[in-house]
This record gives sequence, C-alpha cells and structure tokens, in this order.
Amino acid sequence: MKLNIIFTVVLTFLVINFSSAQEPAAFSLNEAIEYGLSHNTNVIKAENDVLKAQKKVWETTAIGLPQIDGETSYQKFIKQPVNLLPERIFNPQAAPDSYIPIKFGTEQNMKWSATLKQLIFNGSYLVGLQSSRTFKKISENALVKTKQKIKEAIVNAYGNALLTDESIKIMQNNVAVVSQNLFETQQMFDNGLVEETDVEQLKITLSNLKNQLDYLQRMQKLAYEMLNYTM
Repeated sequence: MKLNIIFTVVLTFLVINFSSAQEPAAFSLNEAIEYGLSHNTNVIKAENDVLKAQKKVWETTAIGLPQIDGETSYQKFIKQPVNLLPERIFNPQAAPDSYIPIKFGTEQNMKWSATLKQLIFNGSYLVGLQSSRTFKKISENALVKTKQKIKEAIVNAYGNALLTDESIKIMQNNVAVVSQNLFETQQMFDNGLVEETDVEQLKITLSNLKNQLDYLQRMQKLAYEMLNYTM
C-alpha cells in the first residue's frame, strides 16, 4: 500500500499574495521538492551560470567559424557630370571651335561585395575554446550539486515539520487525557475517595504536558519557517 503524506505549509510570500479567505498552500514531499528546485535562488543562480557558460562556448566557437561580410552601396546622381568634346571627333567637317556636351557615367550606380574569412590556426583561440568548455562543465557540475543539496535540505526540513506536527497531535491527545483524569480525580477527592496528593500529582503532570505542547508549537513554527526558507 502506497502512502502519500501531505501536510499544509503556510508560505509567507504566498500568504501575502493571497487573500485571507483562500486556503493556504499544501505540498506533498515531491511537490515541495519540485517547487524548491524551481524557485530556490541558489538553483536559479546556478542555472543562469550554466546558460552563461553555454553562451560563452558558442561565442568562442563562432570565432573559428567562416565569417562572411557583405557590403552594398547605391548612388543616384541628381546631375551627371558633363564634359565638352571637340565636334570634329564625330564630324570632321565641323568648325575647329565647335564643341559637343557629353555626359559620362550612369544616372544610378549600385555595388555589392562579399568577403569570406576563415581562421586557419590560432593558439589563443584553441586555449580560449578549451577554457570555455571547461567552465561550462564546472557550471553544470555545480548545478547538479546545488540541486542535490537543496533536495536534501527540503527532505530534512519537510520531515522535521511533519514530525513536529505528529508530535503536537500526540501531545494534545495526552493533555486531553490527563485533563479528563484530573477532572475525574478531583471529583473523587471531593467525595473523599482519593488523597489530595493524587490531585496535585495530576496537576503537575498536566502543567508539564502543557509546557511541552507550547514548546512543540514554537518548534513547529520554526520548522515551517525553515522549510519556507529552503523552498
């Protein structure tokens, strides 16, 4: 038989966002682990470090890839340059001082060029590429270790909170039982059936149990706060 244990965890930042009329958040152990791995600041930071390392590897790798640079230029002349040429070039019968205006060039001009560059060998590039890959591997290992630590911390904090809850239930039951015994013993004492010491002993026992219950309730609050912090 598979037992799925669920207990209510009141998270400060969730309570702030929700109205008091809504139910507090409840997590099973697996849900608490999933939530913690998704929202813990240390995990998020480690994941960002991995992304940065992956980006660095790609940027370094791209340096050694073929580089193509293209350039396009376009010109349009509002007024084309005009030169005067002797008319005799085209007509030998023309007068010596006769000239013809000639336009050179085109009204519009477009140029396009492309340059291909390839890194053949560079020692600094190889060292940089290896360093970026090593940094990426270190970041990935750090992420795995961070997630494992957070998971262990959540399991421990969850277990402590659950144990405190169960201890409080047991202690509350003990207080109820002793309170009933004290009530019955007090009645018996009033009827002269038991000694006063029996009543006093039960009062002392009840007082000790209430003190222990108060202590457990304070520990419960600390356990929930620790789980909240871990998640």
